[in-house]
Amino acid sequence: METEFVFPLAERIDFSNVVSLRREGERHLLQHARVTFDFSAVTVCDSSALALLVAWKRFAHHHQVGIHFINVTPSLKMLASVCNVQGILALV
Repeated sequence: METEFVFPLAERIDFSNVVSLRREGERHLLQHARVTFDFSAVTVCDSSALALLVAWKRFAHHHQVGIHFINVTPSLKMLASVCNVQGILALV
């Protein structure tokens, strides 16, 4: 198992691609001791993006893998705050 991996996310996260992104993220979580999901390129996201983060966090916890989210968009941070999961996800 490799130690660390940074997964640069696509420009868009929405209902059209969230399932494939989830699978890809879970694959990386199984292959690495720690995965950082980088939102630098994300310009468009909807509520499915928040569900994706929660799913990845739960998957990482279950498999005892370190997980971090960086450069999260302000709108996604706000949605996480409204849903009271910002602290759980440790959004940066």
